[in-house]
Amino acid sequence: TWRRLIRIPIKLYKQVVKQAFDKTNLFYTNVVLSIAISTAGDLLEQSYEYHQKEISKFDFKRTAHMAFSGCTAGVLCHQWY
Repeated sequence: TWRRLIRIPIKLYKQVVKQAFDKTNLFYTNVVLSIAISTAGDLLEQSYEYHQKEISKFDFKRTAHMAFSGCTAGVLCHQWY
């Protein structure tokens, strides 16, 4: 039935979240979150700059640099989270 179809993804989601935030995987989770937040923040800033006509196109090299800086921050500062 439809309840079984809903339960399977919810059960899988709970299992993934539990494993991701487990003490053994917390370092990797923090690094991935730092990369994602840095990338999303830069893309948001670039979209704002694009709509304000400050830049003419998206600079994905800049986004890659921001993602790398997020990775570095996640590695060096992972215990601050």
